[in-house]
Amino acid sequence: MGISQQQPLHHSGTIELILDVLAFKPIGILGGDEFLILLTEVQDIDGVRHVADAVFDALLASHPVGGQAITITASLGISRYPDSGTTPYELMHHADTAMYCSKRRGRNNYQFFSGDMLHGL
Repeated sequence: MGISQQQPLHHSGTIELILDVLAFKPIGILGGDEFLILLTEVQDIDGVRHVADAVFDALLASHPVGGQAITITASLGISRYPDSGTTPYELMHHADTAMYCSKRRGRNNYQFFSGDMLHGL
């Protein structure tokens, strides 16, 4: 999907609607197709995996936009406090690093940040 086709998807509110159905409110749209979700009630890594799987299920389904069925590919990067960082900047930067690692592995997957990822940049 090219940039001109991505814009209607974002501007149509599709991504926000998908996340709303899952009861996740993105706390920031970082770019045309990047958003941030802050989980405060998840206690362990299995809970994070459950949320990531739910986000994938919702995003990867077909969505009607402008009279056409649109499918989305997704790459998620996950960072966890305090393991991945202790400041908002560190956590966002490390989630971004994990997301790009996910994209390199073929998309439609998620990666948890690890320090080894910084050496592969």
